Amino acid sequence: MNSPDQGIPYREGALSDWCVDVGDSHDLGLLLKCAPQAIAKKNMTTYWDVFGEIFGMPMRVGTTFEEG
Repeated sequence: MNSPDQGIPYREGALSDWCVDVGDSHDLGLLLKCAPQAIAKKNMTTYWDVFGEIFGMPMRVGTTFEEG
């Protein structure tokens, strides 16, 4: 079993038939650019769901009538 800092050896074994190695050996490419946005979007979606549950109730408007 590999340690998390070593990663998965995808260049040999069964994974080598399904993976295409592009770029430098340590280049994360588009993953490095899209991961922060994907994480932030997931967190904001969760926050928005909680916000909608708390504050998404219909507004109640009350009026008073003056008799006379």
